Amino acid sequence: MAVVISRIGVSSAWGRGIDSFREGWNSGRVALQESEELQYLPSSLAGLAPNKGFRQYLKKRKAAKLMTDSARLALDSCGQVLENLQTEKEDIGLFFAVGREPSDEGEAEAALIACIEDGRFDERRMVEEGIRLYPPLLPLKTLPNLILGHLSIHFGLQGENAAWAGEGIQSLIEGYWAIEEGRAEKVIVGASDSLVDLGQARDLKRLGIVDAPGEAAVAFLLEKDVNGQSGLGRVSLNDSGQNVASDDIELIQQIGYCGVVNTQLNILKSLLKGERFQASDVTIESRLRAEI
Repeated sequence: MAVVISRIGVSSAWGRGIDSFREGWNSGRVALQESEELQYLPSSLAGLAPNKGFRQYLKKRKAAKLMTDSARLALDSCGQVLENLQTEKEDIGLFFAVGREPSDEGEAEAALIACIEDGRFDERRMVEEGIRLYPPLLPLKTLPNLILGHLSIHFGLQGENAAWAGEGIQSLIEGYWAIEEGRAEKVIVGASDSLVDLGQARDLKRLGIVDAPGEAAVAFLLEKDVNGQSGLGRVSLNDSGQNVASDDIELIQQIGYCGVVNTQLNILKSLLKGERFQASDVTIESRLRAEI
């Protein structure tokens, strides 16, 4: 039996959900907007995604304070996938690609200063003084793989899980094999990244990426095609000879450079266009009529 994409969740500068993505692409709407945080850069344009959709999936409102913007986007996209899903969530696997570790917002400065002696980092001072001043909850905001923890806790997912930093397509490949090898019947695969804060946007410029920074999350539900006709797209692995998926320049110009999510956004666009997506040994055959 084939592995298929059966559900999709997305949050980008075009809005929440597949309908907003379809409308944005069909209209050619440029969703970049001025960001006050980026006012000190040569350009302050950014692709900002809606930041409130995730709240409906929170178990406790205060949990939002422990989430990065990337984690909030991931929660929103996965929540869309799981809405009204008639199956036990405990056994669903979770494979997610995440961006690089985000910088803290100065919370650790006091601890770092306490570790310095004569202009050098001192391990003894770190143990004696620095650790006492280090905010205990800061790792929950800065470690990128904690997205898995947030998603598992809020949705009750207890299946196999893993995260990859900087490998946008890898989550889909691993999810495919989890189903193909019988380790899971259903798997959520996807990616989430947010590059719109000043530190991340600055680093993009240093890397030579001149596009406006963006943020987005995409989640796909993978499962077996039991009747040979279901699903939005059929997933297969092959020896294509292509090692990476090229970014879609037009998408980036409209919603910003979204880091590790660029590949999943390309897949989503191909599905809606009724086209084949092929890259990194992955082929996805759309089962939809061309909608965009």
